[in-house]
Amino acid sequence: MEENKINALMDMTVSKIRQLVDADTIIGKPISTPDGITVIPVSRMSFGIGTGGTISGTGKYLKEVSDGAVTVVGSDPEGSIYSASSRDEVHQYDIEGAGEDFYPKAFDRNITDDIVQVTDREAFEMTRRLAAEEGLLVGGSSGMAVASAIKYALANDLDENQIVVVLAPDSGRSYLEKIFNDDWMRANGYGDIVERTSKPSLAEQYLNGTPSDEGAADGLHN
Repeated sequence: MEENKINALMDMTVSKIRQLVDADTIIGKPISTPDGITVIPVSRMSFGIGTGGTISGTGKYLKEVSDGAVTVVGSDPEGSIYSASSRDEVHQYDIEGAGEDFYPKAFDRNITDDIVQVTDREAFEMTRRLAAEEGLLVGGSSGMAVASAIKYALANDLDENQIVVVLAPDSGRSYLEKIFNDDWMRANGYGDIVERTSKPSLAEQYLNGTPSDEGAADGLHN
């Protein structure tokens, strides 16, 4: 009975994807949607792994329509079983909404081509940088996924012709009192990340007479 529920969930996920993409979407020429959005062909997809349903169902379909050309990369917290080499390496971690301490039935190990391990520190720093530098208010598992994509790209010498798509599954609104709260970060041992990712407000810059960017003193930013 439980297996049927899992299969139904994966079928629904694949069905939704089929409404948006086809073989040309994954590997081939760019296509335009009716609302004017251009979809660029991709060769790699990076997913955070939770229960394993999204990466298994979506990854399976992407590989099918691309004849295996798409590389599926999993992102996993340090301490989770997916990227652990043994049970002894499975332990508690602070990243929420990703990883497991057992292998769920929904996870198909044959779909992922690689799994990149990301520490709490790497995930949280990337999460805060995405908000500060890119204007993307995402959660910790999204920061983890982006960090893993960068680590994978560096490790495999990918160039500007290689497109990596990262699935950012959570919003930063749920983490305003945690990852985006400087006091929480410091209390949990992430004070150095706060120092690296925090900028004084425009008011503080003006009062202190130390604008961090050109034009900050008069409040002008492009």
